Amino acid sequence: MSRERAPLHARLHRLCVWLRTRDEHGGHELAGVRDAVEDLLVAVAEALTFPVGRDDSLDRADRQLVRVRVLLQVITDAHLIPRATARWLFAELDTVGRMLGGWRRSRARSRAPPAS
Repeated sequence: MSRERAPLHARLHRLCVWLRTRDEHGGHELAGVRDAVEDLLVAVAEALTFPVGRDDSLDRADRQLVRVRVLLQVITDAHLIPRATARWLFAELDTVGRMLGGWRRSRARSRAPPAS
C-alpha cells in the first residue's frame, strides 16, 4: 500500500503539518509533542514500506503513541495550551490509536492458524 493511500499515514501527516504550523507561529510548547508525532509518522511509514520489519515498526509506533499522549498530558496539565486544542489533539490521538490497533489486530488475524 502506498503511503499516500494509507489513512493512518495521511492522518499523521496532516497532524505533523498542523503541529509544524503552530510551532512557526509561536507554539513552542508543542515542540516535544510535534517531535514525538513525527517519530510516530516515521514508524508508520516504515511499517508501510518494509514488510519484513513491519511488526517491529508497529511496536515502535505503539510506544511513540504512548510518548505523545504522555507529553501532551503534561503540557495540558501545565495549562500551556488551550483546553480546546488539547481536546482536539487527544481526539486525534484516540483515532490514531484505534487505527493502529486495528492494523495490528488485522495482522494478528492474518497470521493466526485456521480454527479447526
